[in-house]
Amino acid sequence: MAKLKDFIVRTRIRNTDTKQYSGNPAFDTEDYVFFEGRDELNGVSPEDRYVYASDYAVMNGALLSEQKIGPKDRQATCHWLRSACLRDYVDRVKYDGNLSYAETEGTSDGLCPSLHLDLEAVLSARNSAQGSSQLFKVEPVKDNNGKILYHTIEFGFYPQDKAQNTTEL
Repeated sequence: MAKLKDFIVRTRIRNTDTKQYSGNPAFDTEDYVFFEGRDELNGVSPEDRYVYASDYAVMNGALLSEQKIGPKDRQATCHWLRSACLRDYVDRVKYDGNLSYAETEGTSDGLCPSLHLDLEAVLSARNSAQGSSQLFKVEPVKDNNGKILYHTIEFGFYPQDKAQNTTEL
């Protein structure tokens, strides 16, 4: 059975230097999972920047927008970006998808890790007879008219059992 890491493409990440300037390759890294920076989101519409908190994050008190927005018709959440704009401020995406910044001491924003998938490998594994349905599932996200906007891929699964006694694992 394929492992999740087999589908992830190692990506070159342009990081800012110690003065928060980009373009210095000495600060670049190659990562499988990363946080997006302001540079990657320039030219992306605010609607395509919406991030929805996971059920786990909501259960643990994630701050959410007051109104439901976007194709999932859910409450969005703010999230940090990789890039810093000043010494004590970090770039972020607000509930409405617009870019701004906030103090690094803030605790209201979440984290939204990104990765690049080899979609051909994912689809190949999905179509194989090796029980890949236990590894991940592909779900369409549709608008109100039933038109498919994009697909989400959910890897892994939640534990199916709950301990009866909290002292037992």
